[in-house]
Amino acid sequence: YSEPGSIPEDMTFIAWCEDLAKHGLKVDGKPWSLANRPALVPLYEAIPCTIEEARRFTLVVMKGAQLGLTVWEMLADLYLAIKFEPLVIGMFLPSQALAGDKSERRFLRLLRTVPDAHRKLTTRVEGDRVVKVGEGNVMTRVMGESAFLFLWTSGSTVTESRPMDVVSFDEVQEMTLEQIDRTR
Repeated sequence: YSEPGSIPEDMTFIAWCEDLAKHGLKVDGKPWSLANRPALVPLYEAIPCTIEEARRFTLVVMKGAQLGLTVWEMLADLYLAIKFEPLVIGMFLPSQALAGDKSERRFLRLLRTVPDAHRKLTTRVEGDRVVKVGEGNVMTRVMGESAFLFLWTSGSTVTESRPMDVVSFDEVQEMTLEQIDRTR
């Protein structure tokens, strides 16, 4: 890439994921590849590559359990946060416990295997120097100028007064339609 943590303007989401796989991407501690997930290729191809394509973009997927779409969602959110920085991304789950678990056990472990993105998470530029910082807290992770908010739909005020550029939902079978509508 032209600079650490950037994505070339013409690089699609699927090409970026395939490149990450070649360079050691791991999910849940295991090497990841799209090669053994051919049924998911159309979903990887559906993620917008330009800001014009992304504007007002909505994608709803109905699927069975354990197909790998949480990984797809996390990678898509990461791609968008890097490519269209600055963004605020709200990643919603049904409960605070699930949001914390996803942030700590799934997202952070994945992000640690993407060196340029992890470097953006753990450093800040202050003037003409680079300062080491932590990985953020469980519910808020700031990567460069983008932020990931790990939120839940079951709280009474969690879904309000938080401007976001991207909203994604996971484990929606545990959410009510009213909770999803309120969040959107």
